[in-house]
Amino acid sequence: MSRSLPEYMGVYKAMVLSNVVEPTKKSKLPQLKLRVFLTEFYDEKEGEWLDVSEEKYVMTAFLVLYDKEDNETMNHQQVCKVFGWDGCGFDLLCGDLEGHELQVRLKENEDNEKYPVEISWIDEIDADPQGGFKKASAEDIRDLNAQFSHLFKAKKAGAKKAAASAKPKKQTAAAKKKAAAAEEPTEEQTAGAEETEELTPAQKKAALLAKSNRLRKEEEKERAEAEKAGPPAKKKKKAAATKKKTAPADGDTMPDDFDKRSAWFTIAENRDPECNDEQMKAEWDAAIEELAPEGDEDLLDAEGWWKVKNAVLANIGKDA
Repeated sequence: MSRSLPEYMGVYKAMVLSNVVEPTKKSKLPQLKLRVFLTEFYDEKEGEWLDVSEEKYVMTAFLVLYDKEDNETMNHQQVCKVFGWDGCGFDLLCGDLEGHELQVRLKENEDNEKYPVEISWIDEIDADPQGGFKKASAEDIRDLNAQFSHLFKAKKAGAKKAAASAKPKKQTAAAKKKAAAAEEPTEEQTAGAEETEELTPAQKKAALLAKSNRLRKEEEKERAEAEKAGPPAKKKKKAAATKKKTAPADGDTMPDDFDKRSAWFTIAENRDPECNDEQMKAEWDAAIEELAPEGDEDLLDAEGWWKVKNAVLANIGKDA
């Protein structure tokens, strides 16, 4: 089963499935690649997180850490923040980050057909999804109060005087009865509380990690089955036309018996690991549509299928 891309752009919570540090293909700049499983989407309109784990969205973040002048990038700063990296070596980033939770921001990338949706930003798991500041913990607030306690002494003295002079308002019997009724839980609320067991953060993380492991094994099994199944059935057939000859790629030798199945299995074996079955099928159909006479794959000879193979791998191959 192929993995579809998320429909909505914005902020998601995610869990790291795998990680690696390697140079970029063209500029040879160090980048952190994160394979992540999206678990929740932030609905800005409603101001709440929505569970999307059942959609099985898996994305890859390409985070370049330094620019061509050896300056630290914004990605560098966020990686330090999210993973506690000190920037003094890649040992931590090359280690096992599986299960680490974080936020990712998705945006459309119209200039890249291979990756039309990309991760443009990462942040800590508890960061404000609307781009605000991280919420202060009780310990943070206590430290701030201690640091600036001299500013509050005058205020406290005035507050004590005001509290001493203030008289509490008497509450009528009707108001007391109304307040008691409001505080008493309804039957629906009681039933819901009994049926729903709140998971601790550790239990939730363990459950998500177990699900991501199952997902990864399932994805590997499906990929292997898809590659064994052979090429897809013919998409469409148009009126016959004169065959066109295409030349094999320079520096490569085309077998005389090269055919549709040979092309399909060669592509499956040499495609980029990040390319899913849906993307591979789309590139396959597009190449046939472009290279086959009248778009009819029955008119492709050995050289024609060789050309289809080259065209597809040029877009989704390991070295594309």
